[in-house]
Amino acid sequence: QCSARTTGRSGALSSAQTRAGGPRTRPERRRGVAAPPAPAAARAALALIYLGRHRRGARRRHQAAKKEKRHVCVEDLAAVAEDLVKTGVAQHESLGIRGGSNGGLLVGNFYVQRPELVGAVVCAVPLLDMKRYSHLLAGASWRAEYGDPDTDDWSYLKHNSAYHNIDKAKAPFPKLLMTTSTKDDRVHPYHARSFVKRLQELGVPDVYYYENIEGGHGGAADAKQSAYVVALYQDFLFCALGGKRAGCGDP
Repeated sequence: QCSARTTGRSGALSSAQTRAGGPRTRPERRRGVAAPPAPAAARAALALIYLGRHRRGARRRHQAAKKEKRHVCVEDLAAVAEDLVKTGVAQHESLGIRGGSNGGLLVGNFYVQRPELVGAVVCAVPLLDMKRYSHLLAGASWRAEYGDPDTDDWSYLKHNSAYHNIDKAKAPFPKLLMTTSTKDDRVHPYHARSFVKRLQELGVPDVYYYENIEGGHGGAADAKQSAYVVALYQDFLFCALGGKRAGCGDP
């Protein structure tokens, strides 16, 4: 539930940005976008909106996007993407978003609602089926956050359930990398599996899926697996957003 500022480079940036000189943007606060002009060399480069955490004003922002107000998350992320293009930081086709867990819920909804705004999406260990989420693993404990789909809350939850809002009429969709873990003990891998299966049934192209058989909700069991998963999504973004290297475009 946020707008953004461009934070430049850091050691945690994706390889796509590091090699291409592109900026990274982190959602920071609701309404109003504070994105400084990008250097000329970076304007045509790859950009990544990374859905991270910010402590300042976190409680207020959290309350502003609970239950029936959850839709503001997608609206604000869309505002960030539109502003990055308007200010010349990136083009839609060179803009990527990544989110995991609750952030996966956000980018999953963004994927089905505003597919025209970005070129690539990385969705990790996500919540995507909000009709069934409360019956899976730890989902029942989150009803105060999202609402109870077995009550009248479904009247608004259905609009924030990415699985139920896949509409081929909104194609083309951005390239998608979905990642999950077989042993996730918080968000059931069903969410990722069923979403990708539905896209495949509709013939949506450029959908990639990775499921680690270990790792829990973090998606990796140790440092080696963590490095592999990070490299996987970084390389995906680099190629999906127009990066050039041997192997880009291979299955």
